Amino acid sequence: ACGTPVVASQVSSIPEAAGDAGMLFDPHDKHQLAQAITAVLSNPDLAATMREQGRQQASRFSWERAGQETAVVYQRALRNV
Repeated sequence: ACGTPVVASQVSSIPEAAGDAGMLFDPHDKHQLAQAITAVLSNPDLAATMREQGRQQASRFSWERAGQETAVVYQRALRNV
């Protein structure tokens, strides 16, 4: 959301949160991490693309949306009681 390219490990829910906007690496492979960071820092076009994709990806996550989706789950649960 702040326009910083994301380089993150490919574990847990990080890939889902990062989507196509993040450059993911194996957390046990320091060379992959170094390559990902180097790729972003040495390629301004890649960094710009990642920034834009990151903003788009971040817009999918908000407290308002989380609240709406939670309300839908509760409504469905109440209908099945």
